[in-house]
Amino acid sequence: MQVVDINGNVFGPGLQVTGPDGKLKTISGGPAGGDLSGTYPNPSVVWNNGTSTYNLLYYPLSTNPSGFITASALTPYLTITLAASTYYPIPTGTILQYIRGDGTLATFPNIPTVIPDALTKTDDTNVTLTLGGNPSVALLKGTSLTLGWTGTLADSRITSATTWNAKQAALSGYGIVKSAAGIISYLTDNSTDWNTAYTNRITSLTTTGSGAATLTSNVLNIPIEESQFDLLLSATSNIKAQTWNFQTNNNSSGLNLTSSQIQFIALYLTKEQTITGVYIPFVTAGVYTPSNNNRVGLYSTNGTTLTLVASNVNTPTMWSSTGSGAMRTQPFTSTYLAAPGLYYVAYLWNASSTTTTPSVNRLSLNSAFVNAGIVGNNFRAGTRFGQTDIPATQLISGISTAAGSGQTMYWAGLY
Repeated sequence: MQVVDINGNVFGPGLQVTGPDGKLKTISGGPAGGDLSGTYPNPSVVWNNGTSTYNLLYYPLSTNPSGFITASALTPYLTITLAASTYYPIPTGTILQYIRGDGTLATFPNIPTVIPDALTKTDDTNVTLTLGGNPSVALLKGTSLTLGWTGTLADSRITSATTWNAKQAALSGYGIVKSAAGIISYLTDNSTDWNTAYTNRITSLTTTGSGAATLTSNVLNIPIEESQFDLLLSATSNIKAQTWNFQTNNNSSGLNLTSSQIQFIALYLTKEQTITGVYIPFVTAGVYTPSNNNRVGLYSTNGTTLTLVASNVNTPTMWSSTGSGAMRTQPFTSTYLAAPGLYYVAYLWNASSTTTTPSVNRLSLNSAFVNAGIVGNNFRAGTRFGQTDIPATQLISGISTAAGSGQTMYWAGLY
């Protein structure tokens, strides 16, 4: 046997070791010559003072000095069975077991079967992805990539968009623009004229006075020429319109009203006017017991339908409280701003009993000529029978305008 220390130094015959106390130590005991049994390092090999020599390593020399290893000594250990049981007994197990570090058997755990899964993708409209290799069986557990993007795409990225890359810079200045062959430009460099036109733009329209049209402070005024009669009327009274072609001094006599009949009378405004109410020229004041509604109203027309635009509330005594031969002013509940055009005044008298029938100034005219020469749905005078109140709207086709149907050219004036 050779003896080496933990640093690999080989000790020869007459081994001497100096201990921590400085005294020499020698080995006593040890395996007998040729005896390979026992445990190595051998706990029976101790220093002279009895301390264990476990930090020394023992192994047989290949040259077998001093005949320590003999054939007769090795023979019992050269059989497989004896060697296995002597040096490290191997327990008997199965192919599903393995030997743990402590020499015992343990069963291999169950390893699940692996089924390959896929790597998939969902492309964005602007961003796509190509999966290489064999993505359908690339993973142990399938997953998917969803693509997307945010932010602004740089101009340099749109190299294939010809129209985009040929975009035109913004125009500077003012003017009317044109587009030709994809190019936007000004018709002329007229920014000065444009600013002047904008400054002098029309923001409102009026129709007052006479003479030429004017544009002052963005207000365009277009005077409407009035007839000599209209000029005289507005200059000498506050009558703003009156029965078509009928002056108050042209009457021949009064004509009684008929209970429950609406009398429609045409008037024409030549310019915009604020209307407050109606003038009613009484020839004879009525004495009666009122019923239902007693009213006057002002209607606009679109050629098919009359629409009530101003009126008074039910006034039972309106046909009796003004003396005979007097002009009654009957105000509306509120004023009405009337644009130029054709209008109709409506008279309605209702009584349950009558002592004296009210009569109103009228133009003595054969009923055959009252609406002579009228075209379309227009009329000068018309009647609606059996009415308890004036309607909010009235179809012209429902008004009696034929000769002998009760229509009369009563006078009415607006103020």
